[in-house]
Amino acid sequence: MFVKIENKNIYYKFFNENLLQNKDEIIIFLHEGLGSVGQWFDFPQKLCDKLQLPGLAYDRYGFGKSDELKEERPDNYLWQEADFLLKLIGKLNINKKIILFGHSDGGTLALLFASIHNTSDIAYVVSIAHHVVIEKETVEGMEKAVEAYENGKLRHALSKFHPGKVDSMFYAWAKFKNFSKDFDIKELLTDIKAPVLALQGEDDQYGTPEQLVYIEKYVKNSETHLIPSCNHYPHRKCEDTVLDLVAQFHKRTSI
Repeated sequence: MFVKIENKNIYYKFFNENLLQNKDEIIIFLHEGLGSVGQWFDFPQKLCDKLQLPGLAYDRYGFGKSDELKEERPDNYLWQEADFLLKLIGKLNINKKIILFGHSDGGTLALLFASIHNTSDIAYVVSIAHHVVIEKETVEGMEKAVEAYENGKLRHALSKFHPGKVDSMFYAWAKFKNFSKDFDIKELLTDIKAPVLALQGEDDQYGTPEQLVYIEKYVKNSETHLIPSCNHYPHRKCEDTVLDLVAQFHKRTSI
């Protein structure tokens, strides 16, 4: 389905929509920097079933089935996306406690949203492979992705999820490394009131375990896990582990 926000058509999808009426919480899934609703595959449904909750995933502006990005993406676009998410929640009349589940850029967005809109409406945050600062490993990973894209393999893989907009989507993401040295949200983490579960793969090609150390140091109520033998996509490569960790965290925060 689509909703219009700021004159932009935004694609969204509910999971376990039948539970919207009788549950007090909803999981909102925030995709990665090259992601979309489709690229979550069946993970949202599995997590919603595991927690017996409804869920919502959406394609951010410029991604997936949402409208194509027509202008230059500003350096502070993740801050803009936090405001956009608030408008989406209002537009869809979501009057529930929110569980933010974000991966990579989506994990960073989840942390930013919880920092800026630090109200009791947020039950907790799950951030996977987030970026508190941009490390040299992040930039090196992006450079390898650009090479893979321009060799054709990655472009072909992404084009089916971002029809008619794959180039604008990809190069807006790739531009991020040009200002990445200035990206640092450590101090903003201190404003987060909600509990945070932060997960990262031991072999993450876009960041080091320091990303978890920042969560432990700056977020008042946090739990972190470095998942062995796992890359930048723990919810795919180590799906059962992620599902179990979130379910355990959900149970503890609901007591």
